[in-house]
Amino acid sequence: MFDPHAELLRINARIKEILLQHMPRTGTYDSPVPGLVTRRLETCHTTTTCLGKPSASIIVQGEKIAMLGDREIHYGEGQCLVTGIDMPNAFRVLQACHDHPFLAMSLELDRSLTGQMVKELAEAVPPAARPDSGVSLGTTSPELLDAFLRLARLLDTPERIPILAPLVIREIHYLLLIGPQGAGLRQLNTHGTQANSIALATDWLRKNYRKPLLVSQLARQVNMGT
Repeated sequence: MFDPHAELLRINARIKEILLQHMPRTGTYDSPVPGLVTRRLETCHTTTTCLGKPSASIIVQGEKIAMLGDREIHYGEGQCLVTGIDMPNAFRVLQACHDHPFLAMSLELDRSLTGQMVKELAEAVPPAARPDSGVSLGTTSPELLDAFLRLARLLDTPERIPILAPLVIREIHYLLLIGPQGAGLRQLNTHGTQANSIALATDWLRKNYRKPLLVSQLARQVNMGT
C-alpha cells in the first residue's frame, strides 16, 4: 500500500543529501537552475528582511517564522509556502546549528507562465470568488516534492539544465495551480480580477520604486480606483 508520508520522508531525505553536498557552508545560493534559490543557515533568531517575489518555498530541514505583510507564519519540513504577489517580508530561522543546519529551496514563480496556464485551466479550475491575500501555506504533496527533487538533481548535471529545467518548472507551476493552494494563484493571475490588479500594481511598484509615484496614474494603468 502506498504511504504518502513515507514517500515524503524518502524524497525529502534525498533532497537533503543533494543540498548538503552543494552547500558546504552557510549562505544563500543562486543555483544555475533559473529562479531556484537554495539556502543553508546555521544560526537562529537572526531576522532577515527582503522584498519577496512570487515564489514557492519548501523547507527541507528545520523551521522558520516568516513575517509577510501583516501575517506571521510558522512552518517547517513537509510544508510549502506560496506567495503570489510581491511583498516585503522578514524571516527568522528556528532550530539551526552546524550539525543540523536549516535547509530550504525556493522557486520564483514566472508570471507569464502562470498567466498562460491559468488561461488553459480556466474552465477546469476557475478562480476563487473571494479576494485572496496572496499568501498560502499548505502540506507539500509527494508529487510536488518529487518535482523539487528533480530540480535539485539537475545541480549534479548542469549540462541538462537548459533542456530539463523548464519542463520541471512548468510542472511545478501546474501542480501549484491545480492543488489546494492554487485558488489564490489563479485569482492573482486572472485578468480583470481585483487581485490581478493589485498584483500588477505591486509588480510595477517593485520595478519602479525609484521613480516619482503618481497614484492616479498607477490606478489608471492597472484599472483601479485611486
